[in-house]
Amino acid sequence: MLKTKRLILREWKAKDASQLFKLASNPNISRPCGFLTHKNEEDSKGVIKNILKKPEHYAIILKARNCIVGSINLKLKNISALARRNNEVELGYFIGESFWGKGYAKEACRKLIEHAFLDLNIKTIWASHKYDNVKSLNLLESLNFKYIYSKILYMPAINRNYVAAIRMLKRGGQNYGKKYKI
Repeated sequence: MLKTKRLILREWKAKDASQLFKLASNPNISRPCGFLTHKNEEDSKGVIKNILKKPEHYAIILKARNCIVGSINLKLKNISALARRNNEVELGYFIGESFWGKGYAKEACRKLIEHAFLDLNIKTIWASHKYDNVKSLNLLESLNFKYIYSKILYMPAINRNYVAAIRMLKRGGQNYGKKYKI
């Protein structure tokens, strides 16, 4: 479990299916993220069981309302389309549409990046976004992710390719210690 001022990042639980369904049944969330829009709570239960119950996958909980506002993860080398070494991960996230514009994605990303660099000894964090996903572009730029190249990525859940901007954040310097701030 990871905590910020307003958020808790914790592992997904089976009982989260109804809250996940409320977020993931919105095509404004599923389309840019490249997953199938959830049709019912059973879809959400299956996603929790088969996809979200992996290491470094977190539900984003808003402390003030004790509700799930999104999802965030670090995909390790074996499940990432971008990370190729053991000390690399790929960052993924989404925030429910009714929670957009409140800074939750940036707050959660900062905490997970800090966790990756300090606790997991990760050296490189990759991220991608569709070219038309301006919200992700702005978020990643605000977190100092640098554009590296464009690539066609395959989304197995929707059986489609899309052109993605690939971005990277490197851990700088040798001494990060607990003083590391993003």
